Amino acid sequence: VASGDAYSPGWFEIPLAKGANVTLITTAENEDSDAQKSEHRPPARREAESKHAVPEAGAPFDAQFEHAAKQFVVRRGEGKTVIAGYPWFLDWGRDSLICARGLLAAGLVNEVKQLLLTFAKFEKDGTLPNTIHGSDVSNRDTSDAPLWFAIACEDLAALECGDTSPLSTTRHVASSKSADMSAHSKFLATRVDENGRTIRDVLASIAENYSKGTPNGIRMDADSALIWSPSHFTWMDTNHPAGTPREGYPVEIQALWIRLLRLLERISAPAEQEKWRDLAGRATASFEELFWLEEKGWFADVMLAKPRVIARDATPDDALRSNGLFAVSLGLVTGERAKRCVEVGRKYLVVPGALRSLAPLPVSVPLPIYRDGHLLNNPAEPYWPRDEGDEAT
Repeated sequence: VASGDAYSPGWFEIPLAKGANVTLITTAENEDSDAQKSEHRPPARREAESKHAVPEAGAPFDAQFEHAAKQFVVRRGEGKTVIAGYPWFLDWGRDSLICARGLLAAGLVNEVKQLLLTFAKFEKDGTLPNTIHGSDVSNRDTSDAPLWFAIACEDLAALECGDTSPLSTTRHVASSKSADMSAHSKFLATRVDENGRTIRDVLASIAENYSKGTPNGIRMDADSALIWSPSHFTWMDTNHPAGTPREGYPVEIQALWIRLLRLLERISAPAEQEKWRDLAGRATASFEELFWLEEKGWFADVMLAKPRVIARDATPDDALRSNGLFAVSLGLVTGERAKRCVEVGRKYLVVPGALRSLAPLPVSVPLPIYRDGHLLNNPAEPYWPRDEGDEAT
């Protein structure tokens, strides 16, 4: 694809004679750039650079990318949040918190710290705002935003404690660095409100309330220690029409949940560590048993279940979606299963510059999509290769 708003380097074809070989090297680096000669610019230098300073023509790709990212960081009161998309999206919980990991990778540590402190103040009964409209934070219909908040806090605290491998997938493995995170992280001890709550307290509140059930319906299945999510509470929350309700136990929610439990095991007081360790172990065992589809080679996208149905009695949705890759990227799954999961993703989901949200494959669990009582798709083959017409049609 050579045009459009989504960046894509395109397709490259090189004719080869029989038995011949060729090496293709592509790079986004600028050999003449002083900035590129230094692998990582100091955070202080990054923060000192003006957000509105447009990179000069021929500037390194990473500088242009960083400049573009900064355009989405905006002020909210004394803190900062992230605009989910121009021109009409404001700050959405999950979008801001997923974005935080990329901002950290770009060295925007102070911006991410302010973002996390902003959202920490809004935490209530384990929930965070799904959307923020002025001072209205009543929309909390999201099961993933609080868990992405925890991941971003973990990444920032690890960087603060000297772990210079950003977005590590193996921090849940015991190590001297991870074991010392609680003692050495000033960020985790930062107070977020007038009641004296800290970031560590907010993380514990999220897990405690997920365990016993939140006011908006998120709850832990006591049998499996997995998290049940109401309809339209994940990032695939379209409801015009309701294409991906995902009511039940979504795969990425479990991966994020287990990461939070393992984080709390490391940063909590000794009296609390065993509780979080036990929950993490039970949830991991349940995930490995219930979600893996051996005949397919990937993880069920969601264990479909109505309220109060335990995960063991849920129906595995065998649609191949990119959500299953979070189990690998977040370090929950390694070895042969991880290899198979990534391989089917490469084969069926990868498109130039991105991943499909649904593979063009038939499914065993039908996914009918209706509008005004009319069936819009083929439920057995829900992948739709073309989307045409006004968005309301």
